[in-house]
Amino acid sequence: MNSSSNSTKKRTQRDYTMGFKLAVVAQVEKGEMTYKQAQTCYGIQGRSTVLVWLRKHGKLDWSKPIEHFPSMSKSKETPAQKIKRLEKALANAEMKNMIYGDMVEILKKEHGIDLEKKYLAERSGLPKNKEKLNANGMTPSMTDGYDCYQNALAERVNGILKNEFLLYQCNTMKELMELVKESISIYNDLRPHMSLGMKTPSEVHEKASRDFLLAS
Repeated sequence: MNSSSNSTKKRTQRDYTMGFKLAVVAQVEKGEMTYKQAQTCYGIQGRSTVLVWLRKHGKLDWSKPIEHFPSMSKSKETPAQKIKRLEKALANAEMKNMIYGDMVEILKKEHGIDLEKKYLAERSGLPKNKEKLNANGMTPSMTDGYDCYQNALAERVNGILKNEFLLYQCNTMKELMELVKESISIYNDLRPHMSLGMKTPSEVHEKASRDFLLAS
């Protein structure tokens, strides 16, 4: 028997996408598993690969990983205990929302302070947003020709990025740029689309280009 058939292909850091790294880091920091369990669960090679990711991309101080292990006690909960804990957390969240709603109403009726209106005004503060973009050397992407359909296209692209790919917060702009680049590559080259007959955009584009050259 050929021994090479039983050998495991050695992976490098480039074989793991930024999105996958951030997902694993998020799971470990939430206490869903230890970094060693994550390595076993996902078949990640290297004794300290996940720990390196945690130190590079995590939000906690992983210089002493043993300090974060006590949080794993939640994984030993029985289903009934977990349900009870989640119900209590939900009740607390609902209570906070009720208190906040009452506070907003009191401020509006008795003091004339409309927090909701103020919040919406701040959210729609386009000049302030433009100033922040300029200060960070970023150019806002604007539609041209006042075509409303271009805005719909931009919203669709942004929605796909946020809902399917940018699921975890990056610590640096470099991480974000790498994650966006990976997401675009996956969307165009790997992700089948129902609207394209379960083909990728790259496949459809290449076929259209060939057909055009043949027709001309």
